[in-house]
Amino acid sequence: MSDVNHTDQTQDLAMLQPLVDAVVQLAERLQQLETFVHEDFVGGIKKLYQTNVRNEGIDGLKSKYGDQIDQFAPNISSLFGPDYDTYGQLHDHLQNLKAGDGEWNDEKEGGAVSDLVSKLKGAFGGPAEGSPEEEAAESPEAEAAEQAAIETGKPVAVKKEAITVAAKPMSDKEKLIKQVLAVKNRK
Repeated sequence: MSDVNHTDQTQDLAMLQPLVDAVVQLAERLQQLETFVHEDFVGGIKKLYQTNVRNEGIDGLKSKYGDQIDQFAPNISSLFGPDYDTYGQLHDHLQNLKAGDGEWNDEKEGGAVSDLVSKLKGAFGGPAEGSPEEEAAESPEAEAAEQAAIETGKPVAVKKEAITVAAKPMSDKEKLIKQVLAVKNRK
């Protein structure tokens, strides 16, 4: 015996299909909205915050250690290019050290920077060409000592106005750079 009020199951499904499609479409749109809020909106704010924190850290490093590191800026630029972010790299390096040390403090940070400065001095042999320290030391005596070092191949030290300049033999690259700068300055 068949119930007269009961319709065919296929007809029921066909009638409900637009409603099912609408619910599925709403679920997809809700998922897209959730993805936008979490990844794009909140993620964008988080990324902006992290960028600001990093920039503040870099500015702090510049003010704390700029006098020690800026003297090597010309050498670093000649090696890595003018757009090399020295302080950004230093910040990231210190953050990695900090992450691995549960008891990080300003003393350890200063020690890490001092080690880096010592390595830079070892690699570049003191203040970089064109740095304030080297420009302040330019005098006839300093230039004569530099020339003597080039000619003899032996380091020569000159003391002038409480600044000691250690002239060491120049590499071919350094000689070429100096010649180019000299020609450029004559123009």
